[in-house]
Amino acid sequence: MAFITDAVESGKPVLGVCLGSQLLAAALGAKVYPNSQPEIGWYPVNFQADWAPETLTVCHWHGDTFELPEGAELLASSAITKNQAFRFGRNAVGVQFHLEMTPASIDGMIEACGHHLQPGDWVQDAHGMREGIPNTAQTKEVLFRLLDTLAQNAVH
Repeated sequence: MAFITDAVESGKPVLGVCLGSQLLAAALGAKVYPNSQPEIGWYPVNFQADWAPETLTVCHWHGDTFELPEGAELLASSAITKNQAFRFGRNAVGVQFHLEMTPASIDGMIEACGHHLQPGDWVQDAHGMREGIPNTAQTKEVLFRLLDTLAQNAVH
């Protein structure tokens, strides 16, 4: 937690993904807690960020969520998870979802964590997870825009 706080305070670019977003939120003083239900699969997120379209279907694999750190700006929400992404200052962004997924990483997640794919309102099965793979070209484009934004805003 101290490492994350030091990186943010020093102006280095910090990107927290999934658990990383929860750790970033906690390091900045926010509460992390179990979500009302897991969100696992390809579901839309609504953005208020210049590096993303208004709505994008992204890969989720999380059961926890977080409050926004004091002074943070909400960047994205979904139907089940209000705080999907946030910016803190100019150099730190946390995202609950996965923009970095590839067919191989989806298969790896299913192999390692497939026991989490229990039927639920916001949980897809393995077939549904693989069906979302064609969307990875668009999510990678958004990821690269986010990374460019973080790099430009970092203290050099």
